[in-house]
Amino acid sequence: MEHSSKLWALPLLLLAGFAATSEPSTINAARAEARKQAEQRAALELQELAQERLECRTERKQLLDAIASKQAECSEATKSFQECRARRSELEGAELLGCGVGIAVGLAAGGLAYPWALGECGVAEPPPSRERCPVPACEADPAAMEREVLAEHGLAELPRCDVPAA
Repeated sequence: MEHSSKLWALPLLLLAGFAATSEPSTINAARAEARKQAEQRAALELQELAQERLECRTERKQLLDAIASKQAECSEATKSFQECRARRSELEGAELLGCGVGIAVGLAAGGLAYPWALGECGVAEPPPSRERCPVPACEADPAAMEREVLAEHGLAELPRCDVPAA
């Protein structure tokens, strides 16, 4: 009878052995699933970071384009102003010469009876050489233009896209 009392332990021993061999595969499957989820989260974070950098670079390029456009507009306005001033100074000298000649001819002819003699002296309608040269309303300093464009967009400085946010 002693022999039969030990037989009941055999199924328990087999069951314990089976449980011991199936436990590591369950743990390995759980670890593999956790690893897969971590890799998916990391891939998603990298994708989000790449998207943020792309958006940042796009915004930075738009800001740099706006600054360059403002600089070009200011440069053009300054150039137009300088050209206008250059035309005025040349024509003002010609006007003075014409005024002097007109007065001399008028005096030689017996007085200043002829109004055309004073035409270049400012008595008649002013010639186009007296046009007002509009002074550029822009700041010629590139740093000031950059600050102005950034302020229009509510920024204090250009975004730095390759520096991770803290």
